[in-house]
Amino acid sequence: MTPDPFAAAAPAIFAAFADRERIVYTQGSVVLPPISAIRIDADAGDLLGSTPAAVSYEIRAADLPAPPSKRDHFTHRGRRWNVEERKALEDVAGWRVFVVDAGPVA
Repeated sequence: MTPDPFAAAAPAIFAAFADRERIVYTQGSVVLPPISAIRIDADAGDLLGSTPAAVSYEIRAADLPAPPSKRDHFTHRGRRWNVEERKALEDVAGWRVFVVDAGPVA
């Protein structure tokens, strides 16, 4: 079996695209140490103007003790984000979480 060349490059690619400001993720009632994430400001459908703007984040699975849930939230760039949906990204060992802006951090 030929090794996947992209699997070895995944950590470097993540580091290159991760936002410099880390997110502070709360899972259940536990505030986790700050973690890196890639912010994605729109889905492909938004390019056609057929869907409202969407915000999602790609997070490494190893950075969360459990899969993301709707009870989770995090802060980033002075805003609080509530998790609405999640999608497993098995090819890069991560999660894509779709979020809703819950307002400024108090």
